[in-house]
Amino acid sequence: MGQLGGAALAATLYDKMALTHLNLWSNKIGSVAISALADALHHNSTLKGIQLAFNKVGDDGTISLAKMLCCNTGLKTLQLAGNEIESAGATALGEAHNATLQELNLHSNNARDKGANTFADALAHNTTACSYKTTTFQTMVESP
Repeated sequence: MGQLGGAALAATLYDKMALTHLNLWSNKIGSVAISALADALHHNSTLKGIQLAFNKVGDDGTISLAKMLCCNTGLKTLQLAGNEIESAGATALGEAHNATLQELNLHSNNARDKGANTFADALAHNTTACSYKTTTFQTMVESP
């Protein structure tokens, strides 16, 4: 799909629709298209789950998604495995104030100990009623 296809898809999400789940696994849409997608999802309450694993989201795209989470009231599941997310992106997600997101998957990213710790610290200081039931960090943390 690439960045252009991802941006075109994002444009369709501004309209109200019945779509509740979107799977974009391994489409290499990159941070620019992810930012466009995040903009579209700011006020979209119908989408409940989005699979964005292996799309080269990086920290810039993750920060855009974190900003979206502060406004979005519908998303319950966000899959971000294998997206080259480092400490800045992990911290932004921890600081995102969202009361509806229940599952966040950060498996196979590059944040390591620092990113996991800053995510945990940010989440601990998040005053919004976050309701994460599952946060996956496998292979994100360095071995001793």
